[in-house]
Amino acid sequence: MNIPDNFLGLDKSFTDRKKSKVTIAQVPYEGTVTYRKGTSKGPRAIIEASKEVEVYDSELDYCPCDLGISTLKPINVQGAPEEVNNNIYKETKKNIEDNKFIITLGGEHSITSGIAKAFKEKYKGLSVLQLDAHSDLRESYQDSKRG
Repeated sequence: MNIPDNFLGLDKSFTDRKKSKVTIAQVPYEGTVTYRKGTSKGPRAIIEASKEVEVYDSELDYCPCDLGISTLKPINVQGAPEEVNNNIYKETKKNIEDNKFIITLGGEHSITSGIAKAFKEKYKGLSVLQLDAHSDLRESYQDSKRG
């Protein structure tokens, strides 16, 4: 069976970006990881695993994919951390301006600042709740300043 290569393995009728209410952004970044490598593989692994998920929600008696879910090409993560976060910011901002519900797949914590910056411009009272095993609160790491 040939399963489409997108989030949930959806048929084209559910994935048109213009019609979709939801976008899946992929950020395969691994530029400031200090312990174990592998965060760059996270988005692809999630896409692959999602193809095994049932798309019908029996509790809601609804198929959320009916909203349309567009899987975007991976964001360019080449370059310095500041450049990468700027690419993430621009892509997130574009999706916000297009009134999309954005799901960002990544793995490395540093991608959050570009995402949060774009949302903060749209939602002035935005708060970010961080739940993590460690706080990542350094002002800088390896000559890269926090965003």
